[in-house]
Amino acid sequence: MNWYKKGLVVQGPLISSGKTGLLNPYNQKRIDCRSLIDKQIGEWSDYFDCIVIATWEDQPAYESIYKNVVLLYLEDPYEIKTRKRSNGIDKVENKKRQFYSTLSGIQCLSDYGFSTM
Repeated sequence: MNWYKKGLVVQGPLISSGKTGLLNPYNQKRIDCRSLIDKQIGEWSDYFDCIVIATWEDQPAYESIYKNVVLLYLEDPYEIKTRKRSNGIDKVENKKRQFYSTLSGIQCLSDYGFSTM
């Protein structure tokens, strides 16, 4: 292991969707996160030797202009579950998916010999 290499894991969908907004809580929003990811990688790439983006296999293609980026397209092992909040709005339960993708990103860095993440 190289004790001086630093790695970063970014997890989540490249295209995010959800119900947002106080005035219209049932309004479905879709947000393409790729430009924000590019911006963040540009700001942080000099501080990390490797940046792993852990996302799902059903997400669109993404190519980074930065050489220190590894992209993981993971099979989604968990069913997305929702539950009703007291205000009647669905709450998406996806913590298991977040833990799984983060752990997969950490394992990827570990496989590359990173010890600091």
